[in-house]
Amino acid sequence: MTPGVVVYRLDDRLFFANARYFKGRVREAIRGAQTPVSWLVFDAEAVTHADSTGLEALEELIKDLQRDEITLVVARLRTRMQEQFELPGLTKTIGPQHFYATVHAAVQAFAPSQAEPR
Repeated sequence: MTPGVVVYRLDDRLFFANARYFKGRVREAIRGAQTPVSWLVFDAEAVTHADSTGLEALEELIKDLQRDEITLVVARLRTRMQEQFELPGLTKTIGPQHFYATVHAAVQAFAPSQAEPR
């Protein structure tokens, strides 16, 4: 465990049927953290599809997290999913520097980011 970091993995598509569930579970994970959360690592390896409702839910979550001064980072996003993130502008909203090949790399990147002024 790294204080300040929550890792959340979605083992499903991100689509209309689970969009609200996804946002709610992320919020529960953040509330249940032992320390204040600064980074949410979204482990997207199992996400094989996202529809417009799912992407909209992710965008709403990003805005909510930003309001709470929590940075969303994405780990293990499959190549075929990258386009689905790019089309609505999510890659730009998240920040291309916040995409990592592994969860470990995302968590490791957290510590140096804390040295940067906010």
